[in-house]
Amino acid sequence: MAKVEEMDSLFARIVKLSYYAGLVLMFISAVLYFIGINQSLSPHIIIERWGESTTIFWKDIDNLLNYKYLKNLQYSDSVILLAVTLITLTPLAGIILAISRAKLVYKILLLILVLELIIAVLQPLYFKI
Repeated sequence: MAKVEEMDSLFARIVKLSYYAGLVLMFISAVLYFIGINQSLSPHIIIERWGESTTIFWKDIDNLLNYKYLKNLQYSDSVILLAVTLITLTPLAGIILAISRAKLVYKILLLILVLELIIAVLQPLYFKI
């Protein structure tokens, strides 16, 4: 039977715990949102605009959204976005923590992977694709 390296098991534990935390947070927030507790964007507004073209729909919704969700955690839909962010950044955090325990060759490869993930996250913010 193959032995699992310490770096691999650390990465797996971090990813597993972060995903569970994100999923629980997302589920609780979604339940609160759909029963109407602390919504920043009502589902009724979305339903009213559902028949519009995609361009008009997102332009209307975009004007109503507040993207500073870290400052608006009193709203359940902002907490959902926080949970999605946690789940999205989990592999990056696991890789960064695993770099310290990796061999030199793996450190170089993991650093390249971290840079690639950071570029992938920032690319939509700064470049229109």
